[in-house]
Amino acid sequence: TPRLPASLFIPSHRRPVPPPAPELTPCPRLTSMGAMRLRPRPLCAVLVLALLGALAAPAAAAPASQPASRPAPAAAPAAAPPDERAVLRVLPLCSSPERATRRFCVEEILRLGDPARAARARLRELAVRDADLSPLAGEAVRTLYREAAPTFDPGSEELAGANLMLAYPSGWTTPKRRLSVSAIYGAYWDVNYGVTDWLEVGARTTTPVGLFIFAPQFKLSKTFDGGAVALHGLAGVFLPYWLDTTSLALVGGGPTLSLGTPARYLNLGVEAYSLLTENYNITVLLPHAGAISRITRRLSLALDVVIPGIWSKRYTDFGLGKQAVVLYGLRITGRDMWGDISFAAPICHGCGKVYNPFVLGIPLLGLGFLL
Repeated sequence: TPRLPASLFIPSHRRPVPPPAPELTPCPRLTSMGAMRLRPRPLCAVLVLALLGALAAPAAAAPASQPASRPAPAAAPAAAPPDERAVLRVLPLCSSPERATRRFCVEEILRLGDPARAARARLRELAVRDADLSPLAGEAVRTLYREAAPTFDPGSEELAGANLMLAYPSGWTTPKRRLSVSAIYGAYWDVNYGVTDWLEVGARTTTPVGLFIFAPQFKLSKTFDGGAVALHGLAGVFLPYWLDTTSLALVGGGPTLSLGTPARYLNLGVEAYSLLTENYNITVLLPHAGAISRITRRLSLALDVVIPGIWSKRYTDFGLGKQAVVLYGLRITGRDMWGDISFAAPICHGCGKVYNPFVLGIPLLGLGFLL
């Protein structure tokens, strides 16, 4: 006989009532119309709150910091101030004989900037005198100094031979780190080297035919707007074979003033020399005046006038103003060489017999190089 459960014999009003089980039904239910209807259930509320919290956390943190995969860009460094010493280091290149080097100098100064205006004078000079770099140098002046760009002047272009007249020095020196060599008939040589923009050193010498001269020399120069002034000096040995002496010490020099530009200028100066021997001295004073004027880019007219004075206790004196020598002619110039075709005409009593065979005067041919 099957046994019945004991609960059947307990009265219904005394039986324990079990707690109702929670309904775990899904939150959304699709109706037949395809719309979504939410029913409030405990599990649904927990899931919705968790989902909203997860979505709200990144949104709240986003304004404070950016994701690690896209870091914030670093602030751009402040522009460094122009280095004035760098401009001074580059500036000597603007005097180079090579066009490419001079162009690099101008471009580098334009890139570096020049708040101290250390390169202003040189850039303006290139704009006026350098036919190859005039546009670039003029643009640099306009950009760096807020000035009107200078224009090229064909009459002031830098050419070789500016440190010498036909026979006497001018107020300008040989370009820095360059060697100037000039000769008249290959017999009288004048050699100079530009140590700085204001100093040149060199020597004068002759081929030993009739006499021999060797005299180291120097020239100090100061340029200014409208010209240059220089002081020239030398000392050496003078050996004339026709005098009754073995040797003479030669010492002298003097100032020179050049007014204008290297292409067109007036040259004024005076030189004094002493020839010293054991028995007597000879003093020579050489005031001179001259001018050079360019008529084309490569051709110039040149004139030199000297009025010498010679004093000696042993020989006849030639007082100042009793004689003169006029040198005139043409100079053909280039960037690295020049040539002089000139004539010397002495002016004194009876001097016409000296150059009677020559109508224009004693011809002189000179040639010079800039190395």
